[in-house]
Amino acid sequence: MPHALVVAHEVGNLSDLQNMFMSQGYSFSISRSLAQAREEISRRLPDLAMIRPTLPDGNGLVLLQDSRFAQAAEVLLLSENIHSEEGIVTALRIGSREREARPYSSEELSALLIEVARDLAVDVSMDLGQIAGQETAFGRMIGRSSSMGKLYRLIRKVAPTSATALLIGDSGTGKELLAESIHNLSDRVGKAFVAVNCGAIQHDLMESELFGHEKGSFTSASRQHRGIFERADGGTLFLDEVTEMPVELQVKLLRVLEYGRFTRVGGEQEIEVNIRIVAATNRDPLLAVKEGRLREDLYYRLAQFPIRIPPLREREGDVELLAHYFIEIANAQHASYKVLSESALKRLREYHWPGNVRELKNVIERAYIVSEDVIQASDLLLLGEGIESDTASGYVRVKVGQPIGEAEKALILATLEKNNGEKQKTADELGISLKTLYNRLNDYEQLGR
Repeated sequence: MPHALVVAHEVGNLSDLQNMFMSQGYSFSISRSLAQAREEISRRLPDLAMIRPTLPDGNGLVLLQDSRFAQAAEVLLLSENIHSEEGIVTALRIGSREREARPYSSEELSALLIEVARDLAVDVSMDLGQIAGQETAFGRMIGRSSSMGKLYRLIRKVAPTSATALLIGDSGTGKELLAESIHNLSDRVGKAFVAVNCGAIQHDLMESELFGHEKGSFTSASRQHRGIFERADGGTLFLDEVTEMPVELQVKLLRVLEYGRFTRVGGEQEIEVNIRIVAATNRDPLLAVKEGRLREDLYYRLAQFPIRIPPLREREGDVELLAHYFIEIANAQHASYKVLSESALKRLREYHWPGNVRELKNVIERAYIVSEDVIQASDLLLLGEGIESDTASGYVRVKVGQPIGEAEKALILATLEKNNGEKQKTADELGISLKTLYNRLNDYEQLGR
């Protein structure tokens, strides 16, 4: 249910507002001071907020300094005279093309409430079969939780703009799907969408892969090579794991973002491109800046519009929805009618999902293969069960009978965590090549960490 918050010391006809919110399916609260508003927002971020700047204990505009609140809510700044003979409120709508304070009639405010509610989730009247058979406005992103509703609203806000978005979320949360949604809802739809994982490219090859090279620029450069930036010209380039990009290349990336120009390796002529950048990381970007992994000036340029993607454990109700969705996809592909038992659903709901949606998808697909008509809890193989990792003590404990692949994965990931993500050091300690380590990590990325 969407939530509305009114922040004002005096409200005109409160019952009219309350009836309007309730008629459109909103929960509703009112804060009569800045302190009350802050407390209310800390408990629950509203989907729509109406704020009067003058409050008994300060200026209501201070609330907009909270980036989480400013991004999550559609905001109306109320005039000093909240009630108007011409309309229900006189307000300035923030974050939209509407920049002139004017009266909002009851009909206009109702339309805004419907617009916000529409952006919060996929059509709740759509059954699972319909969802499985088509893409929503947000592509293949599925979710009806309030946290996903807020994410959908952010996508709709940033997609039509030229702002660079920085997606911050755990592995398996769907960062590439989110980047695709931003692309598809922008005016670049129909142009190229190119995705590249910066952590999967060897550092000595990355500059050539991203920016291309001229023939003869190095020993094996037998021909001219157009890089990823050229191939994405006119469209959107998604840079996943951007904090894994070598610092020396980050300078060149910053130049492309600022001026839209670069040179190929071994080249002299500048190449001009028109690209929308969407970057992503599963690290805390500010910590990456502090550790020297990410240039501070590049971070601020990438994070024009930061978006945090909620992990599956914070998406109340979506585990069951997604599990049914993946089952329906498998049923459609194989002309079957398998269902999840209540015990299986209970186990899925109680699991903590470190690998997020990607892990859930793979768990369901395996369970579908091994099960009969009804998928039982015993058919679910939840990744990592039987393995305990304690990087502080320097040990990985593996249950007898655990598959070798799972034990190897636990050891690699624990060593990588101990080394703070340093891949070369991790490969050296494990006695494997850097290429082998990247191959293993790519496999885990596909299977869900």
